[in-house]
Amino acid sequence: MNLKKYFNLVLLAGLLFVLRPPQGWGADAKHKISQVEVIGADHTDVDWLKYYIDVEPFDELSDLDVEILKKKILTTQVFSSVQLSFKPDTKTPGFEVLVCEIEEKWTWLPIIRAAYGGGTPVTILGTYNIHTFGRLWTLGAEAQKYGDAPVGGVLWARAPRWLKGKHVLGGELWKDYRKRIIYKGLTEEDQLGMVSTDATMLRGLYLMPVNWLNFLNEGSEWQAGLDFKVRLEAPTTFESYETGPQARTEPPNLSLPTKKSIQHSLLPTFIYDNMFIDNLDHDGVRTTLKAGPAWEEQGASFRYETESFVYWLWNPHLELGTHLLVGGSTSDSLQSTYFLGGLDTIRGIPDGAIYGPRVANFNAELKKIWPKFKYLWFQNALFVDWGGAGRTWKDVYDSQKSSVGVGVRFAIPQIYRLLVRVDYAWSLDRPGVSSISFGTAQFFQPYKPL
Repeated sequence: MNLKKYFNLVLLAGLLFVLRPPQGWGADAKHKISQVEVIGADHTDVDWLKYYIDVEPFDELSDLDVEILKKKILTTQVFSSVQLSFKPDTKTPGFEVLVCEIEEKWTWLPIIRAAYGGGTPVTILGTYNIHTFGRLWTLGAEAQKYGDAPVGGVLWARAPRWLKGKHVLGGELWKDYRKRIIYKGLTEEDQLGMVSTDATMLRGLYLMPVNWLNFLNEGSEWQAGLDFKVRLEAPTTFESYETGPQARTEPPNLSLPTKKSIQHSLLPTFIYDNMFIDNLDHDGVRTTLKAGPAWEEQGASFRYETESFVYWLWNPHLELGTHLLVGGSTSDSLQSTYFLGGLDTIRGIPDGAIYGPRVANFNAELKKIWPKFKYLWFQNALFVDWGGAGRTWKDVYDSQKSSVGVGVRFAIPQIYRLLVRVDYAWSLDRPGVSSISFGTAQFFQPYKPL
């Protein structure tokens, strides 16, 4: 796939995602607002919440406006319940008080996450608070261990819905130790060797609303900004599991740094986002488009990536969610390589079994919450995963693998992101290849703390 075809695909995808019925059609009752009253804010900064919902004295709200406002508050994911109502303002005849009654989730959490099944296991320990100071700031730190690699980690701060909800500001500092098994097939017997990496990375992200792109929809559903990364890579080693003359000195189709190297990337980023989240229920679209230059020891390269999450909520607690990732780089360095496998892309095959500087990955899950209790929800899932990666788009096509499976999620709605996932997947490409995937978050997510 050349760049012209890629951008045609992006344009077509963008039109499909954006051509949705504009919000706000139809007429309904109007409420003249004199003030906002918040009930149930034990940990939430009331001044922040009033600023975030952006309702000023003497504004007029329709019933549709109120429904949109409720969705905006719920989509922060820090409230398990939101109720909006009106009462007469006895001091200002003809006006009403908007009453916002919230039930808060517990948002300061220990991080105890793990993923096993499909290759290299990962264990993560730490802590973070997505609602720091009651103002929707995320502050966190975690230690990460992949297999028997040394312990790495990350410190981060982010305002995912800064100001009135459409700005993003964030920074991350990573120390990344990773061991990746390189495969020539889909089973443990197909291992070629182990790549060991040691990297330090600094990332900054800033996005702001772009109103002039909202030619079909009301509100600020577009954002634009920059994603900036600096990555320092130590010399990378490859331990071959092969013996004799056929033993490789490095993995096929992968350029490993033999000395310290540094990479800078500066990717202009556009996001279309009209996603609505109510606990485990999702509805809407979140699409990210980014493209720009990267500089490495080998010279300059060009990177591009499209990632889309599309959800259809047919009725409360029954949804179809899809995830699409298409990306590429003109460099075949380790920093520019995508790895596909059981941890986060294709369940049922080993982590990193497919890799390359160009990638296409698609996931779909049909999920239903049942049964549901006050403090424990069960969400059942049917899923299909597909993907391929390689040095060229022909390699992506030739390497494509897919799997299907079933799973269950256990969630406590009163605690932010407290979810345990167990999936069982079968490979559709090689009979008898299957695996259990265990994790402490949804397999794909439109929003992550990092």
